[in-house]
Amino acid sequence: MSRGKREFECIIKGELSFENTNKNYLYDLLSTKAVKYDIANRAYGGANQVNVSPKDIKKIKWDFLTIDIQEKISKILSTYDELIENNNKRIKLLEQMAENLYKEWFVRFRFPNHENTEFENGIPKGWEIKKLFDVANVKYGYAFKSGLFCDDKTLNPVVRIRDIPNNKTNTFTTEECDEKYLINDNAIVIGMDGIFHMCLWNGGKAFLNQRVVEIESKIEDLSNLYLYYALYLK
Repeated sequence: MSRGKREFECIIKGELSFENTNKNYLYDLLSTKAVKYDIANRAYGGANQVNVSPKDIKKIKWDFLTIDIQEKISKILSTYDELIENNNKRIKLLEQMAENLYKEWFVRFRFPNHENTEFENGIPKGWEIKKLFDVANVKYGYAFKSGLFCDDKTLNPVVRIRDIPNNKTNTFTTEECDEKYLINDNAIVIGMDGIFHMCLWNGGKAFLNQRVVEIESKIEDLSNLYLYYALYLK
């Protein structure tokens, strides 16, 4: 069960009570766009602190399926959730293996045949030390209007600093901008906020927001993957 479902289970056991309802099915129902909009329309308070009362949520009416159908749907969705979770674990494992291999070859210099390699000034002979801007281009983000941000996935996706650790975005906008701000998978993305979160982007095509930059290799024999680890493990 995901964190969101565990948190929602606490709410159900606490103040709210539901009969003939599967908790996981209810969570998935409340996660749909239509229900979210219904709840959001009942919100009150200032722009910086919007609240929704549990009493208002209770007033919302939905057509519920029978409990047996709810459980069947929940079982199917849970199977997909587990599959996604397992695949994410495999991806993390492969990423860790790639990081370890990079360290072994390019930090500890224990690459194949390293025993017979001649070193000069602390690095293998023939290798060079280059400045970042000699080998890479930097693309800066666009100053999108934050007031136009929303969660409508049919609109233009935008990468903000907060999206970098998760390697995906939940931010979308109606605003248009030049395609020069567009990035694709395998782009090196860095947030320029002092913490300098960085990732090798795999969230699909998206536009860079201001204070987010893309680093891209400009040398044919220098892959973005190598450049990413060179920066990440610096």
